[in-house]
Amino acid sequence: MSGRVIRGLCAVVVLALPQAALPQSAPPTQQTAVSEGSEDPEAPPPTFDEEVVVSAQRREEALVDVPIAITSTSVQRLEESVVLGLKELGEVVPGMRVDQYGAYTQPTIRGVGTQDVIGPGASANVAIYVDEFYLPSQAGNIFEFANIQRVDVLKGPQGTLFGQNATGGAILVTTADPSFTSSGWFTAGVGSFNELFGSLYGTTGLSEKVAVDWSLYYRDSDSYHDDVNTGKPTAPIHQKVARAKVLFLPSDSSKLVLTLEYSDLNDPGGLTEVTRDPIAQFYHDVFGVPIVTTLESDKTSLNYQPRSNPVTSTASLKGVFQIGDVTLKSLTQYRDQE
Repeated sequence: MSGRVIRGLCAVVVLALPQAALPQSAPPTQQTAVSEGSEDPEAPPPTFDEEVVVSAQRREEALVDVPIAITSTSVQRLEESVVLGLKELGEVVPGMRVDQYGAYTQPTIRGVGTQDVIGPGASANVAIYVDEFYLPSQAGNIFEFANIQRVDVLKGPQGTLFGQNATGGAILVTTADPSFTSSGWFTAGVGSFNELFGSLYGTTGLSEKVAVDWSLYYRDSDSYHDDVNTGKPTAPIHQKVARAKVLFLPSDSSKLVLTLEYSDLNDPGGLTEVTRDPIAQFYHDVFGVPIVTTLESDKTSLNYQPRSNPVTSTASLKGVFQIGDVTLKSLTQYRDQE
């Protein structure tokens, strides 16, 4: 299969309604008033004072003020539900599922999606945004949640604010900006089929106005397909992701965030589902060349090593400027995918 290269440069300027002055303060903590153990039948029900903020209309607003069906998931809920990445997000969002075909991701919301449409340039009917930048290709959209601040899932057509490919809805992933306080974490694990995975995150301040963070992710797995002849893995998975962000605060009313990302994913599992090779069948029928077939779901017999390996390099620049009561936002991204 010949490779195709997709390159693009996109710049967007958004004029938003008034927002809080920059830099933004830390998210509000949850305050709960619960009348636990109260025997008074007329006691008021528990109340929650926490304000959930979403960006469903291209600006940050309280969830109760947005007239859209939204499921907003915090990082705490993702951790409690053991949601490690995009493919598990459907487990905590009602009415949503995320199908994976090797290196391709196809979300479906309320039954609206695109099935079995894979290839360079193919787009799903559910738009995926990371830090307000659109991910145009279904290939390589499988990512792990590192330093996620919030995930908002918008249900129903969102073409007015999010353009094409949002017929079923939109998935908005927001990552936290770098912190001026040094911190970090490391996780690692093992899984079935000799799977090994690990992630590393760190952040620190370089000066009073500049902070950086970085995250690394690695995964290696034999996958669940074995060659019926050799017993060796037919489509092993190898994934490497590196991401870094630089936060610059030129003044109290402006913010610039530069994001650099590199992703290398080789997951040919979707290609090994085809167990019958028409060319091999032709040589068997015409010339009597031996052919091996199997009905076992986890066994294959292929005459080539399948490969599905999208490699993506991205550079994004986001600027937010407070001019009086008006917030000006600029989004610019360069994306190279092969």
